[in-house]
Amino acid sequence: MADTYYVASRDGDDPMQGHDPDRPNVVGVSFETATILVSQGSGHGLCGSAVPIAEFDATAWETFFADAGCSWLLDVLADGTLEGPDGEAAFLAACSAERGTIETVES
Repeated sequence: MADTYYVASRDGDDPMQGHDPDRPNVVGVSFETATILVSQGSGHGLCGSAVPIAEFDATAWETFFADAGCSWLLDVLADGTLEGPDGEAAFLAACSAERGTIETVES
């Protein structure tokens, strides 16, 4: 069964690109499984991982988040908001303010 992730960022998503190890960069958050999804590339160039929010080392991902256009999520992760009872609402408010829309992906 697939997990649903709210998309914090998806950059360079060009379906005509084919097999690309560099784009798109996708960052997502699942409150069902309390994980953060990070993936890069498409087709045979795709790689990614889902990491528990409680174990996610945001400092190790600063460059990736900046490249993906979601540095704002680092602040939300740093203050522990995502792990609290209002984490999903706080994330959705921040995501909506930054992206203007809420998108989900299945992984």
